[in-house]
Amino acid sequence: TNKDLLIALLNGFFRGRKNIVDLVYVRNEHVGDGVEIGTVIFDLMCTTADGAKFVIEVQRTAQVNLKRRMLYYGSK
Repeated sequence: TNKDLLIALLNGFFRGRKNIVDLVYVRNEHVGDGVEIGTVIFDLMCTTADGAKFVIEVQRTAQVNLKRRMLYYGSK
């Protein structure tokens, strides 16, 4: 299934540091005034083999301050 393929892709990115066994799509925001100005933001709630949970935020829009946001969220 597509879910299995996405889990395999994400586990490939983690290269053994995490082992995702399940994920749930969580719709957060779909905003835009037109087709060319669309914002798509959603989360993937991931569960690892040892029961740990974490969120992967996915965005399909230009991120002007991505480095600042990563630093901000990472420092929390």
